[in-house]
Amino acid sequence: CDVRFELALVENNQFVAITGDVGTTVLITDLTDEEIISFPTSLDGPFGDHACEGFKLVPVNPALIGNHVILVESSDGSFDAQTVLPAPPTNTPVPTETLEPTQTFTPTPTPVGTPTPGAPFIVLNPDCGFAPNIQFTVRGFNWNNSTPINLYWNGNLQSIVPSGHGGTFNQTWPIYGVETPRQYTVQAIAGTTVANAIMTVPCANVTPTPTIVAPTATPVPADLIISNPQLISTPPIVGYKSVAFRAVVTNTGEVDVNEQFYIDLFLDPDGDCFTATGVQVECSDGYMALTELAGGASRTVTVTARIGFAGATTDERSVYDMVDTLEVVDEDNETNNVNGPVGIQVTPGNTPTPTATPSAGSGEISGVVRTLFTSWVPQGRARVYLILVEGGTETIIAEAESRFDGFYAFYNIPIPVNATDYYNVVSCFDVNNGTRVGRRSEILPTDQFANLYMLGEPACPYN
Repeated sequence: CDVRFELALVENNQFVAITGDVGTTVLITDLTDEEIISFPTSLDGPFGDHACEGFKLVPVNPALIGNHVILVESSDGSFDAQTVLPAPPTNTPVPTETLEPTQTFTPTPTPVGTPTPGAPFIVLNPDCGFAPNIQFTVRGFNWNNSTPINLYWNGNLQSIVPSGHGGTFNQTWPIYGVETPRQYTVQAIAGTTVANAIMTVPCANVTPTPTIVAPTATPVPADLIISNPQLISTPPIVGYKSVAFRAVVTNTGEVDVNEQFYIDLFLDPDGDCFTATGVQVECSDGYMALTELAGGASRTVTVTARIGFAGATTDERSVYDMVDTLEVVDEDNETNNVNGPVGIQVTPGNTPTPTATPSAGSGEISGVVRTLFTSWVPQGRARVYLILVEGGTETIIAEAESRFDGFYAFYNIPIPVNATDYYNVVSCFDVNNGTRVGRRSEILPTDQFANLYMLGEPACPYN
């Protein structure tokens, strides 16, 4: 059972409700401040009234800050992330006036089940619908007026009813993209009080009115092409210095591309690098990823070769670029993804001093790199830097690239001698003409749990 936050995170809270497998160890991090805010804590259990059998109210320090992204990681490898909701506003007291008695509305019990008299409960109207989009009203009764109510759609926070609601509430929800057949849970939580109602898709024994759709022509499959690489760095171009190019990527098909693909740059690739459909990714000198490209659309991308042109020759150098280097997009034509060569005059530069290789040790630092799109997903091809911090001085001692499942590792690294020394790990990934960066600080070998979570930043701190 994957670890997760069981209740919404609210500003100023000093405890976080975590559920997962019994006996697993969890750690909570404020990703916005890049700060661990809890001690490693083992989940108790088994319990029968939580999403998983393990549960713990974990204390955090400092208290939760509104709009910060909070991460919980489990020793079983699962994780969850959630944004802290701002604290609900405090109601301003107003003078009490005597009102005429009002008639108390008593809801008609639904066939789903009869609530206990006096106990808080919710009902849905209607309580069924037809995919893909539904709309219904959530009504609540008998709730504690002084406690805000968190409302969830199938485990995801949908809204918060602030305190001062008078014990009842009424909300209309449009929900898009539901599956059929399936039952969804609407849940209301106020403190320790929980009430559930079920939304069923489709409605039983009811045939929805069919929608008549005129037949359409089969769309032309996606087909990605790329322009010649255009130099945007200012000459003279010097060897072993970073150099940037731009190119225009076009989807000439009618089908949208909605998966991550790469645009790679190749400086003086050897003949062995070329294949029947393009250039091998192992010969790449730099990349930029795109997450989508609509049918018929074009996009200009910038790709930087961080190390630049190698060698001491003064001859004109050749540059190629390629779109969908890893061939993840199902294209109508897989042989038109490369362009070039473009000739570039290069002034020989000084060979860079190689990074000093540290003495071999017995330590290991490893983990998984993830980046946030619509959810946290493992990210391949991220550059991962291992930085040794000794006496406050930072030294990059190794660089790696994450695998396509996001895993990275540094093996046989030395254990810091002084108690005040440690390692930092930083990951960088170029996507959508921007940069994602993840950081973990003050790591000591052996740590196989140094996962990195990347968010957008102006630039990578290391190149």
